[in-house]
Amino acid sequence: MTSIEPWPLPKVPRVSDVAEVRRLGMRMSRARTSEQTAAAVFWAAPPAIFWAVVASEAARVTGLDARQLRTRVAIAVEQATRMARRIGERIQYPTPQQLIRGEAGACIASMQVDRTWEPLLATPPRSEAPCPQCVAAGAAVAAVRAMLEDDLLAVEASYPQAGGVLRRFRTLTQMLQECEDAQVWAGLHLRATAVESTELGLRMGRNSLVVSSK
Repeated sequence: MTSIEPWPLPKVPRVSDVAEVRRLGMRMSRARTSEQTAAAVFWAAPPAIFWAVVASEAARVTGLDARQLRTRVAIAVEQATRMARRIGERIQYPTPQQLIRGEAGACIASMQVDRTWEPLLATPPRSEAPCPQCVAAGAAVAAVRAMLEDDLLAVEASYPQAGGVLRRFRTLTQMLQECEDAQVWAGLHLRATAVESTELGLRMGRNSLVVSSK
C-alpha cells in the first residue's frame, strides 16, 4: 500500500467515549483494576515485539518457515504504523487529555472540564486518531490469519521482556480486543478510535496480501 486510504475526519467525540477514558484512563483511577493497568502497560510495547512472538508461535503451529512468517508480519506492522502516523499528521485530532482538559475548543462544549486530568501513560505528541497500536495489530492479525486459516492461537508474552507484565491469549480476536481496551485504560485513545483503527489495520493487511499474491 503506497497511498493513504480514505480516513474521514472523526466526528465530534461521543460523550460516553470521553467519559470512559476519563474514568478508566486517569493516572490515579480507582475504577481501573490491576489487570487493566497491567494490560495498558503491556500494550505500550513497540508493536513489532509482541507480533514477532505471535508470528513465531503461528509458524510453530503450522510448520511454516518461522523466519519468513516473522518477516511478513514485521513488514505488515511497519507499513501499518507508518500509514497510521501519516494519517494522524493529516487530521491532527485532539487527544483525550486535550478533550478532558478543555484544550480542544468546541469539541468538548458539552463535557465536564478537568484541567488537572492526566492519563495513566504519557500521551504521545500526535493525533488521537488513528491509533498506531491498533492499526498495527489489525495488519499483523490479517497476515497471521492468512497463514493459520483459523483464529485459535495460544500465545504467552511479557513486556518488558525480562520480568515484565505477563499476558496470555488463546485467540487472535482476544489479542485485538485487549489491544483496543488497553488504549482506553492507558488514557491514550477513545473507544471509537481504537475500534476503527483495528478495522483499518485489518483492511490494510488483507489488501497487502491480495497485492502480494498477484
